[in-house]
Amino acid sequence: MSERIDRLFARCRGQNRAAFIPYICAGDPNFARTVEIAHYLIDRGAEIDVRDVDHESTPAQYLVREAPDVARLLVDRGAWYDIFIAVGLRDGALVERCLQNDREALDHRTWQGKYTTVHRGRPSTPEEIGDHRGDIYRWVFQHNVSVVDAARMLGFDDMVALEQWLQAAPFDRRAHERLLTVLARRGWIEEGKAHVAAACKRFVDEGLDASFLRDAWRAAKGTRYNDFGMA
Repeated sequence: MSERIDRLFARCRGQNRAAFIPYICAGDPNFARTVEIAHYLIDRGAEIDVRDVDHESTPAQYLVREAPDVARLLVDRGAWYDIFIAVGLRDGALVERCLQNDREALDHRTWQGKYTTVHRGRPSTPEEIGDHRGDIYRWVFQHNVSVVDAARMLGFDDMVALEQWLQAAPFDRRAHERLLTVLARRGWIEEGKAHVAAACKRFVDEGLDASFLRDAWRAAKGTRYNDFGMA
């Protein structure tokens, strides 16, 4: 029997078509065992970035929140990843890599833009899917969720993420504005002043307009006071 299965798999491999599509329920019988099963399948040639028919999403996208250990294994073994996966794994280095490689990373939202499906009543081909990334994040993180929303939902340290964002994109206004908002809400006024001073110097040295920094700091402090009923 095993020889017949081996011959069938070899023939299908030669024809570049699937012979067996296993379905693994993450956590059955336990998450540690699921990782072992995933190792086993990958070692035997399982397609690591296969897309499902309904949501056109990869295994790592499905599992990043439910079974992060399995998602981590998949990424470590070469699976495709995006900033939602990086945030889901709470991997600061991966977040930074995504920010460097995808200038639109922080603009993405679940069920919007690239995070939608293209199928119309039949399975889509890879060519039809193109750079779309499927819509499973609608259920993993909720509908219309930004990367920052997902990070907050998972308790990913906002300060760490913002600092890495600024290292990758030191002149990104949105990063400075959000960092100043976080500092103000935490009551770290001196740290906020120091950041404004240092960032202003960096912008001016590069011949860039730095006036937005003081405006952003003023607005951030006003938001804090309003949050506490002080204005």
